[in-house]
Amino acid sequence: MNEFGEMTIEEIINDKFDEYLEITNSSFFKDKVVLVTGAGGSIGQKLSQTLLTTGVQQVILLDNSEGALFDIQQTLVLREVTNFIIELADITCKEAITDVFKKHQPDLVYHAAAYKHVPMLEDFPKQAFKVNVIGTKNILENAIKGNACEFVLISTDKAVHPKSVMGVSKRLAELYVSQYINKTTTNIKVVRFGNIPYTSGSVLLSWKKQLKLTGQINLVQSNMFRYFVSINQVCKMLLGIMEDTQKSLFISEMGNPVEMNKLATKFLLKNKREITDIKWTSKRPGEKEKEVLKYAEELTTKVEAANYSYGNLKTDSKQVEKVNNLIEKYNKHNKEELKSLFKEIVPEYNLV
Repeated sequence: MNEFGEMTIEEIINDKFDEYLEITNSSFFKDKVVLVTGAGGSIGQKLSQTLLTTGVQQVILLDNSEGALFDIQQTLVLREVTNFIIELADITCKEAITDVFKKHQPDLVYHAAAYKHVPMLEDFPKQAFKVNVIGTKNILENAIKGNACEFVLISTDKAVHPKSVMGVSKRLAELYVSQYINKTTTNIKVVRFGNIPYTSGSVLLSWKKQLKLTGQINLVQSNMFRYFVSINQVCKMLLGIMEDTQKSLFISEMGNPVEMNKLATKFLLKNKREITDIKWTSKRPGEKEKEVLKYAEELTTKVEAANYSYGNLKTDSKQVEKVNNLIEKYNKHNKEELKSLFKEIVPEYNLV
């Protein structure tokens, strides 16, 4: 990775993400209680394990996946780590989340739990809204009520000018949290970044599976471009932004987007395959040719040494009001009605 954070195609396909993760602000986390939602996921696991090296009092690992929590629990036990607690809970269950906050009273909250698989969620807008918006509401409300000093919503580049249900649901979550920025003692931050190679659902893992099962990989005929970032860079950013109390939006510096045709070619060559092993396909529902990292109104400043930019999140009081109204009645609508309501709130949502 070069000094600006851009990953080469070789680095992407070789999964070089186990390098030492340097933490420069460990003292900030000393004796803090930290809650990580989605702790069983790729980001949640790496973030939790990194936090446990900073001198925190305790890390609360929350997830609704028993299997994922069991895996991370066993890993930490084998490493003789003791300052963590497992919480098997669903973020959409208000009572369960309230109990977790009352029990542990976290100082810092990283909200990583989310539904994220783009093509799948096109058929399940109600579930996407419930998890990505209602779940965010439950976590943020309790963080504010419990006087947590920091709340971080882990968002995505797909939330900007969204084309997918997943992307628009994350934009709706951004809008929901925006109404509390600078209006509470809890510092609220939104973080956006692109694709992390070799995490659950990533294109490289999908290609590996396709090669194994069919001898070919699927590639969209219309050339696509994607931003990539290492999981270590994401975790470094998530830790580094905690001491910034002035800004609400943080975007990982990822260099130029990667051309998927070139990535596919390199991937095949690395696996001793030919270009003829590509099965050309059409774009799937919700897929964009190019991602965008921010809205034009979101003026950001690059922090070169830290590999991220910061600024203020775009928001609109009328959009926020509509999000709040939809929270109260989303369950009454069918799939197509919900998508139309998403479009009404986020006009740039490219409903197809």
